[in-house]
Amino acid sequence: MPDVPPRNQLRSIASPVFGAVLAGVRDADLWFNVAMSRADQGKVRESLDAYTQAVTLSPRHVEALANRACVLLDLGRTAEALADCDRALAVDPRHAIALFNRGVSLAHLGRKTEAREAIEQSVQADPSSRPRATQAIARFKL
Repeated sequence: MPDVPPRNQLRSIASPVFGAVLAGVRDADLWFNVAMSRADQGKVRESLDAYTQAVTLSPRHVEALANRACVLLDLGRTAEALADCDRALAVDPRHAIALFNRGVSLAHLGRKTEAREAIEQSVQADPSSRPRATQAIARFKL
């Protein structure tokens, strides 16, 4: 029986192969799922690249725009995050994640009144997001 490489080595071998296979994929939802998986693994830049692919293939992909905004916030790219939120909200004005991320973006930019309004709108769109909204309001002193 041939030697099987350790699991961590299999991942390093599989990642470039997986990337090569994905290079020709033209399915925004698949790229969105890859992005979420990469984010869950802590691979922020790979996640950003995959969200960007999803948005490139489907410019009105609200979830990809809202989630990419979160990644952009993590990278300190606040203005770009705000732009993604605004694009998502142009398609779906009550998208809770886009509203929340818009509020966080505005808070980082010092636009506290607008930030609080956006975060409160996110709770109206999704009441289950109240704990997260309360934390953000306290964190940014909105």
